Amino acid sequence: MSAARFEDRAATLRRAFDATFAAQPPGMRAQTEDFLAIRVAGDPFAMRVSSVLRLAAAPKIVPVPSRRPAVLGVAAMRGALVSVHSLAVLLGYARDAGADRWIALASEGEMVGLVFHELDGFLRVPKGAVGAIGGDGVTRAIVDMRAILETITTGTTGPPRSVS
Repeated sequence: MSAARFEDRAATLRRAFDATFAAQPPGMRAQTEDFLAIRVAGDPFAMRVSSVLRLAAAPKIVPVPSRRPAVLGVAAMRGALVSVHSLAVLLGYARDAGADRWIALASEGEMVGLVFHELDGFLRVPKGAVGAIGGDGVTRAIVDMRAILETITTGTTGPPRSVS
């Protein structure tokens, strides 16, 4: 994908993400939930928009020494230092060097960024999806951000109970 096409896609997805914060009719808000449709190592996942503070193209990551394979390093984002982790590794996949194009900052806790491979788009699905959603014709496991952050904090290894 060319740099210009990548930037156009990023701008389109950024607008769609920002539009989720526009006021919805009160009845509609209670009936739907918003997700980012992502891919990790080619597999489809969904991430709740409410668990993401910011979504951006992956910044330059400065490696730091760590015994934890998911730790990639640190990055500066809007003047803040962010701890960067591989979502692929946290979900039990092998680390695919150079494939991470996006970073999602967790909306809870410390400044933690999770990098992943592909952003397919935005989904608005009926509320109450537990485990998996299929709003775009693809069944996607839901990434549980709290479990991911707990795994990062405790330093446990292997796949967390991150996909509910």
